[in-house]
Amino acid sequence: MSSEADLTKLISVEKQRITGDSELMVRLGGLEKALNANQATRDFFKFVSDRPELLAEFDNTDRFKEKLWVSYFKVHGELFAEAVDAHKSSKERRKKILETAAALSGKPSLSCSMNGLMCRSRWCPGTG
Repeated sequence: MSSEADLTKLISVEKQRITGDSELMVRLGGLEKALNANQATRDFFKFVSDRPELLAEFDNTDRFKEKLWVSYFKVHGELFAEAVDAHKSSKERRKKILETAAALSGKPSLSCSMNGLMCRSRWCPGTG
């Protein structure tokens, strides 16, 4: 490709190829219908259309989610650190609450692998 005219011609040929392919037109029609299904989808489509660099991110959604979390923690790192500090500082209080609850239930406590606390909750991932 050596000139703007060559590029324009190539674009024209590709557009013609796309519009001449009935199977592709049916697929694009279905895609357009899905994208216009509701206001939220239209808003999302507009958002992505205005930011083509995002399209490459959707190739690996797990990596994209990881990048989003990392950027969130960078922006809100101080709040995250405060939450971690509050959790750590409440360890003894949680331990006493769990011990009191176990004593009041009259049943022996199960040892929880989470923080070495005594836990009876059936929802606790460390109970076992």
